[in-house]
Amino acid sequence: MNPLEKLIIEKIIKEGPITFETFMDMALYYPELGYYKARGLEIGRQGDFYTSPHLHKIFGIMIGKQLQEMWEIMGKPSDFCAIEIGAGEGHLCRDMLEYLRDKEFFNSLTYLIIEINPAMKQRQNIFLTGFPDKIRWVSSLGELQKIRGCIFSRNRKKSPPPPFGKGE
Repeated sequence: MNPLEKLIIEKIIKEGPITFETFMDMALYYPELGYYKARGLEIGRQGDFYTSPHLHKIFGIMIGKQLQEMWEIMGKPSDFCAIEIGAGEGHLCRDMLEYLRDKEFFNSLTYLIIEINPAMKQRQNIFLTGFPDKIRWVSSLGELQKIRGCIFSRNRKKSPPPPFGKGE
């Protein structure tokens, strides 16, 4: 039995039945033991699911174009936030910011990443070193005050199976 299973069982023994919400909160977010709080979280074939931005930068470019259009429709405000929930390793953020770097919109843009895993935040920070003044991290939407911009997240896809070998 792993340490988290033991903690969940102890909680049930001590407090009685727990809600599904409590169980999932512990399973996913318990400090250093929950799935999204663990230090060894890897993305890709050998780890967690990966998403479209891992495959090609075009996804980030298209989302960047859409955000720029939103900004224009809103009258080009001087402060526009792109808020990504669960940025993985930061591919979408990097691809969007690289595309937007030479656009007028870039000067108004702040990119906020909502990340609860300290180890993943550190990896993102290293991966996104080219944009130190554009990116900020928060742990939850609740930390944000009034914002003007767009909040987005994406569904996760399971890694595809390895390609067939010769003769299969």
